[in-house]
Amino acid sequence: MDSDSAFIVISQPNREAVAATFLAAWGFSLYFPQVRVPFSPRHPAKLVDRPFLPRHMFVWDDGCSVARLKTAPGVSTLIRLGDQVARVGRSVLDAIRAREEQVDVTADGQPVIRVKLDEPQMRPHAFQYGESVRLNMETHSVNALFQFQIGEERAMVFMSMLGRLTRATVPLKDLERVA
Repeated sequence: MDSDSAFIVISQPNREAVAATFLAAWGFSLYFPQVRVPFSPRHPAKLVDRPFLPRHMFVWDDGCSVARLKTAPGVSTLIRLGDQVARVGRSVLDAIRAREEQVDVTADGQPVIRVKLDEPQMRPHAFQYGESVRLNMETHSVNALFQFQIGEERAMVFMSMLGRLTRATVPLKDLERVA
């Protein structure tokens, strides 16, 4: 067994804390990502811990019995790849921990993730929220409303399909401004 990897444990809905408490009491080493957020919009001063990845926690693979993990109260299952229990490496958990530390609370009590935008992402030709754009496809084009950019190559837009406003993720290179 490799001590630098962890099993991905899935808890029952809203039972993450129960599962984490029992697994820790049974001697398992685990990582349960949480963030501190306002209890409710009406009580923004009262902060509570909420799961960063709902229903997910990570138990270090130190030769423990997988069968025993599954019997803990609050545990639903473990992620599997085929007939093997899936494991994630320390680098993945470090990346999750880094994201967990980036969570901040806005003035209205909503949790947000602070992301540092590098210069390459802030292009001068970037579209603005609500801007009318044209999505050029192979056979035709469709008008849409730009919402936001996803990474370097994709964007979220709203377009009218069958009389309904539909959200879609599209390649950024296929969008152009409507004059």
